[in-house]
Amino acid sequence: MEFPTYVGGIGTQAYELARHWQAMGEGVVAVVRLNGEQDLAFDQRQTFRTIRVKEDGRKLGKFWVRLRALRQAIAETNASGIYASDWRAGLVAYLATWGRIPYVVALYGSEFTDTHRGRAEAMMQRFVMRRAKRVISISRYTTDLAIRNGAPPDRTVVIAVGSDPDRFVPNPDGDAAKRRFGFEGRRVILAVGRLVKRKGHETVLRAMPAILAAVPDALYAIVGTGSEKPELARSVAELGIEKHVRFMGKIPDDDLAAVYAAADVFVLTGSNDVRLGIEGFGIVFLDAGCCEIPVVGGRTGGIIDAIEDGETGLLVDPDSAEETAAAVIRLLQDPDLAKQMGQAARRRVLRDFTWRRVAERTLEAIYE
Repeated sequence: MEFPTYVGGIGTQAYELARHWQAMGEGVVAVVRLNGEQDLAFDQRQTFRTIRVKEDGRKLGKFWVRLRALRQAIAETNASGIYASDWRAGLVAYLATWGRIPYVVALYGSEFTDTHRGRAEAMMQRFVMRRAKRVISISRYTTDLAIRNGAPPDRTVVIAVGSDPDRFVPNPDGDAAKRRFGFEGRRVILAVGRLVKRKGHETVLRAMPAILAAVPDALYAIVGTGSEKPELARSVAELGIEKHVRFMGKIPDDDLAAVYAAADVFVLTGSNDVRLGIEGFGIVFLDAGCCEIPVVGGRTGGIIDAIEDGETGLLVDPDSAEETAAAVIRLLQDPDLAKQMGQAARRRVLRDFTWRRVAERTLEAIYE
C-alpha cells in the first residue's frame, strides 16, 4: 500500500492512522511496499514497526510477496484486526488468514471509475467488499459508487480523511510567509496537488484573465509535479499570464504549512469527467482550512463533503472558468468574508476532521 516516504492521499491516511493508533495504545505493524532506501531511515523514527516489502514488476509476484509479509506480521503479533488501505490489500488480508481475522477495507472512488478496470477486477473488488467486516468510504460519493458495485449497504460506512491542526495552523503574519516564498505584494491563489487533468488546474488558468481584471496583483501558485505540467505551461503562455502563475514544483513536507500561510485563497476545482477521475474527497481542502484559508472547489465527487458551501468556502461548477473566477474574486475582494470562512473551516476540522477522530472511528469499525 502507499506509505511515506511516498506521499499521496492514501499513503498519508495510512500513516496517520498507524501513528495515532500507536499513540492510543494499540499495537501497530504496518506492512507496506519499499519505495527506496530513504524509507528505512523514516521507519526508524516511528514508534510503530514497519515491514517493508520489496516487490518486482510482476503482478503475481507482488501479490505473493505481500501475502508472505502479512502472514509474517500476523504470526509475530497475534493480530486481531487488519486495516486494508485499498481493495488489493483487502484481498491479501482475506487470503492471508482465509477470513479468520476480520478486516476493514478503505475505498476512495477511483477504483470503480478506472477506465482500465475489467470484469475480473470488478469481481475481485466485489469479493473483497462482501467479505470485509466493514467497507470504509471517504465520502458520500464513494459510498454510492461502492454500493452500486456490490458493497453491502449495512456494512458500508463513511469515514472521511483528516488533517493535523497542530501542524497546519493559522499564521498571524501572512506577509512574512509571503516574503519567504517571494510572494510580496501579491494576492495568492494556491493549489497543492499532482499536476494531472482531474485536479482542474486548467480551469483555474482559464479563469485567471477575469481574476486579473478585478485583482491585478493576483498570483496563481501551483505546488506539485506531474505529467500535465508541459500542457499547463503552454496554456499559461497562450493566455499571456506568465507573470501571474508560478510553478513551485514539489516542496518539502515541512514547508507545506508555510505555503498555506502565504495564501489568500485555496483553489482546486477537480473534474466532472469520469474518464479523468473524480476526486474522492481532498485532504488539501482540510489542510487549507486548518490554516484558516478559505477554499474554492468543484461541485463534484467527494469535494462536496470537503467544503461546506457558503460556510467554509465556495463550490463551483468544476468546468466553469466563469464561476471559478467569480468565487475567487469574491473572496479576494471581501477580506472579512474570507476571514470568516477560514475561521469556520478550522473550527469544522477541529470538530469533525482531525486525524485523531478519524483513527478513533476507524478503530470502532474494526472492533465493533
